[in-house]
Amino acid sequence: MSTLFGRMALRFGTHPENIAVEALHDILSCDSAKKSFLDFLSRMSGMDMHNVKEIKREKAGEQGERPDLTFWDESGQKLHILEAKFWAGLQDTQPVGYLNSMNARPSILVFLSPKNRFEHLWHDLENRCLMAKYYYWNNEQKKDGFWTVSPREGQIIALTSWDIILSHISENLSANESNVNADVYQLKGLCEVYETPDFLPLTQHELDDRLIPRRILNYCNLVYKIISLATKKLKLNKGQLNGTYDYYGACVNSKKLNAWLGISYEKWRDYGLTPIWLQAYNRFNENNKLIANLPQWSKETSQSKRFFVNKNGSHFIALTLPLGCLEDKVIDNVITQLEEILKYC
Repeated sequence: MSTLFGRMALRFGTHPENIAVEALHDILSCDSAKKSFLDFLSRMSGMDMHNVKEIKREKAGEQGERPDLTFWDESGQKLHILEAKFWAGLQDTQPVGYLNSMNARPSILVFLSPKNRFEHLWHDLENRCLMAKYYYWNNEQKKDGFWTVSPREGQIIALTSWDIILSHISENLSANESNVNADVYQLKGLCEVYETPDFLPLTQHELDDRLIPRRILNYCNLVYKIISLATKKLKLNKGQLNGTYDYYGACVNSKKLNAWLGISYEKWRDYGLTPIWLQAYNRFNENNKLIANLPQWSKETSQSKRFFVNKNGSHFIALTLPLGCLEDKVIDNVITQLEEILKYC
């Protein structure tokens, strides 16, 4: 659907999540919308949220966390947090910093995102919890459009979509609340635009941000250097580097390996994690030992979150890039990952 609010937010807004959250906060100022919203979260999470007195837009906390919406009881205690996402990645303080900021028990941290981003965002949340002290990943449940897990005693992380939340609010508004229903409709229009992979109108911020083309050139140069070093150090043969709008890379092979290595913009968009991917495939119907052994690799190295199989049977591995390192360290790190993977050929 196309709405005036959605078109104006696209045309003039730099950060769509902020606009959408402000709109949601305004909608929840209506008592019946707020009740419907809390009813839904209570029913789906199994946590009674009816002691929420006020929903606020929040300022930055001690650890730099700035939740989108916070839920408070009558005594002024912060009970729950809601964080909205379209395509932006998790911040450094998410989710652990947010969980630490909630002293109340029970409490829930809700993430809103597009449905087709659930898998990647869920994996990212899981990895961050498991890497933090005193956190775990228990009682995972994936209901239709509403996923929950317990990262520690008395706390829940939930993931649901904008469409589900807004549809539930709209369905439970009375006939004399047409103004609020119209607001929900306008916000759904904005969310629908940002939840689709179609071309988004450009913003001046994007055009002025020269870090974007600089990084794209950095990634292309990284791929060239990684493939060049891999052919020497790992004794791989390489094809010609080439690319289109959705990829840039080259075939790499040996007696035991048939693969492609490079930037996959589609995989990066769909799964996040990294721009650089290894794709294993069968050439001329030959047996590719890596494909046969990838499930074993992912299990033995606990790397299942980096291993994906497309509907057409293509096998992809995310080659993660270390943060805060100079180029030579990044290249060495990727070569080390390739060495470990090739042990399963």
